[in-house]
Amino acid sequence: MELSGLKTKVDLIAIGDALEAIALRSVLESFGVEVRCHFVASVKKLISFLNGNEFLHKTVIISCHGDEKGMILPELTPELENTMPYRRVLSASDCTEFLELKDQVIINTGCCLGKDGFAKSFIQGGASAYVGFETYPEGNAVVLFVISFLYFFICQDQTLRTAFKKAKSLDERESFVKLHEKKS
Repeated sequence: MELSGLKTKVDLIAIGDALEAIALRSVLESFGVEVRCHFVASVKKLISFLNGNEFLHKTVIISCHGDEKGMILPELTPELENTMPYRRVLSASDCTEFLELKDQVIINTGCCLGKDGFAKSFIQGGASAYVGFETYPEGNAVVLFVISFLYFFICQDQTLRTAFKKAKSLDERESFVKLHEKKS
């Protein structure tokens, strides 16, 4: 299968646990998608990707963990942690301070990071769309959803909404995943 166009290139930002990111990358590359995988060990590096300092493709996956407070940041030694602008958790409010995206579609795999506040910060920060989970989905369901969504979006050249709807329908547990789009 030969794919062409900007949709066939994806940036995958892995924060913390890498197993999910490696699984996503492997399957996407088997689809013929070019995946640039960035393993992020500090919030400073994450910020450099999301504040416009580094080029990102139009489709970006943020593979991370989250909870009601926000995106869980990598655990660091106290000495290193004291040099970081944010510690332990990155909130939606924190994101509004630095996000400068360029019309990317953001797929965030972290639990509870699909809620309106987090999505709003990414949309206001320049994302064209934001996909995230509102609660605590089962881990395998997250990988199934992301792979299915990108299969329909990239390989089948479906619209964002159609791809989202098809991927969401594969598993009733995906009722807590939400698509947020920039208002035209």
